[in-house]
Amino acid sequence: MKLRIRASLAVTAAAGLVLGGMAPAMAAGTAGPTEHTDMGVTGDAVMKQVQKLSDISVANKDTGYRALGAPGYEEAVKYVEQTLEATGAYDVSRQAFEVED
Repeated sequence: MKLRIRASLAVTAAAGLVLGGMAPAMAAGTAGPTEHTDMGVTGDAVMKQVQKLSDISVANKDTGYRALGAPGYEEAVKYVEQTLEATGAYDVSRQAFEVED
C-alpha cells in the first residue's frame, strides 16, 4: 500500500539550518563574530525553534507526534514554512512524494 504524502523541503532546510548552525553559533561564545553570528544565528535563537518543534511533538503525542502523515507532521511543516517565509529569504514550496506503508 502506498500513501500520497505532501511534504515540504522547508523541513529539510530548517533541520539543516538548525543542525548546521547550532554548534558553531553556540561554540562562538566569546571567540568573536563568525558568519553565523553575522547572520543573527545564536544558540538562544536556535533553541527557541527547537523548543517550538518539541512543543508541537508533545501536543500531538496521541496521534503520532510528528510522524510522517500525522497531524503533528503537518503542523510542524506549516510552522517551518511560516518561519522561513517570514524571513523573506526563501521561496518555500512543497513537493509531493510517495511513501510505502
